[in-house]
Amino acid sequence: MRMNAKQIGETAGGNLLLGNRDAKAVACGLTGGSREVGANDVVVALPGERVDGQEFISQSLRAGALVVLVSE
Repeated sequence: MRMNAKQIGETAGGNLLLGNRDAKAVACGLTGGSREVGANDVVVALPGERVDGQEFISQSLRAGALVVLVSE
């Protein structure tokens, strides 16, 4: 299933805080780390034991993420 940023936010039960510049862009992949982000990926940024993935939201967006899912 291919989804855009708004659809991903709705499906995840969250709020879209920053809309993608292209409303027609759809997610192409899923990753849990900002170092592996590809264009239009969905990044799951969760707090871990050593690193909080939410500290890398800006980096993920600059790398081309379509959506960054966070816990808060």
